[in-house]
Amino acid sequence: MAPTTQKPTVFLDDGDVMNDNALRPHQWQLHVGAFMSERLGGVAAAWEEANKIAFPRVLDHHSKGGWKGYGIYWENYLRDWLEALCKHLKMSVPANAAALAIAKDASAYVTRRVHAAFPGVIDSIRELHAGGFRLHTASAEHSSDLAGYLEAMDVRQLFGRLYGPDLVETAKGGPEYYRSIFADAGVDPGSSVVVDDSPRAIGWATEAGTTSVLVAPTGAKAGKAHVIRRVAELPSLVDRLGDS
Repeated sequence: MAPTTQKPTVFLDDGDVMNDNALRPHQWQLHVGAFMSERLGGVAAAWEEANKIAFPRVLDHHSKGGWKGYGIYWENYLRDWLEALCKHLKMSVPANAAALAIAKDASAYVTRRVHAAFPGVIDSIRELHAGGFRLHTASAEHSSDLAGYLEAMDVRQLFGRLYGPDLVETAKGGPEYYRSIFADAGVDPGSSVVVDDSPRAIGWATEAGTTSVLVAPTGAKAGKAHVIRRVAELPSLVDRLGDS
């Protein structure tokens, strides 16, 4: 009997791989407005406008703040985000613990209502899972946000770990991120495939020892990485990789 070839474990980035980042902002505005007006009062449209102004400022501030542990960074960011929204609307800011709870609830509410999957992505994820490939994410987003987006796509149950810097306390900023998620998942880098739209991330993943797949609608190249134009092409590619 011929030996069984183990199929590679597939790690998928989210933004601009599974979901279209260009479609998210408008939906975020609408759902944030609906949530905040229900929870804290006021007019939904005013909350939408506040978020449109406050979110880039808060994100920019925390992006420059340095890395002091992702859990601390994430909670500080959420509290500051809610504070910025309230101050913009000249509303009282909830107490520290309450602010964090509201911000987490808001993020969970919104991500589960955003529908931005690229055409063919959901079917491709289901095809990969049905074909016996283990799936995880490899994203710069928090695992709880990833869970929300995947639940909105009705594919959360097809994934294992949702990496997320928070699960490995390592920023997605170099090959160490990929080494950390491979170790956490108990996966040999040589038996894994990383899929991303960023040539820099693909370079880090390749350096960490994995097979890399660049999603590039223009067909651009990235070193030794395989290139696909859309995730709908992924199942046939990883089938070939698994057979090689």
